[in-house]
Amino acid sequence: MTPINKTLQGCAGVAAPTKRRWALTGALTLFASLMGIGGPHEAAAVEPAKPAEALPRSPVVLELFTSEGCSSCPPADALLSQLDAQGDVGGAPLVAMEMHVDYWNYLGWRDPFSAEDYTQRQVRYTNWLGTRNYTPQLVVDGQTDVLGSSRGGATAAVTAAAKKPSQAAVQLKRQGDALMVQVSAPTKPQGAAVVLAITESGLSTKVLRGENGGQTLHHAPVVRVLKNLGMVR
Repeated sequence: MTPINKTLQGCAGVAAPTKRRWALTGALTLFASLMGIGGPHEAAAVEPAKPAEALPRSPVVLELFTSEGCSSCPPADALLSQLDAQGDVGGAPLVAMEMHVDYWNYLGWRDPFSAEDYTQRQVRYTNWLGTRNYTPQLVVDGQTDVLGSSRGGATAAVTAAAKKPSQAAVQLKRQGDALMVQVSAPTKPQGAAVVLAITESGLSTKVLRGENGGQTLHHAPVVRVLKNLGMVR
């Protein structure tokens, strides 16, 4: 059993603005990249190092695929905000992220936070999980998907994920303008990736057109940058 344990430098010169935070999707990406969720733009490899002891429970990662152009999405955004405020479940921290897809932009409102990259990430998930693209879709730890507005479904999925052993431990450290990332895991999963997500909290939009026209939408932490830092080989 060999851990992954390497320090990477990335995002040099990028400061963390007010209301932004660094969220490294450790357990998620080490699992998700086994089925190609990591995406096509990998950076330097993460190399194996000396054996490690059992890992503490890493955060449960919640990815909500949503859109300001979807009338079913505001309740899911609100639920994710509540989970984010809750902070943990069963002692496991929660990392909440909204990823805004772009395929509803044709309905009269272009979601300012949408990007094709997030749509493609959802497509890779649906291919892996055997589901379909829809919003709001909540993916929990890269392994389960539930209707994002279903409190019962989300709670059950998060509680189940929190009971599972960690696949990785992730530590972040700022050194000047550089972000140092250290990832440790008890095994070496082939093809796994380390993915950095930068989210911004406290965002809201007054929607002028489309299905949510006339409403002011308030968001959970929104992903503004999604970047692959390394691959396990």
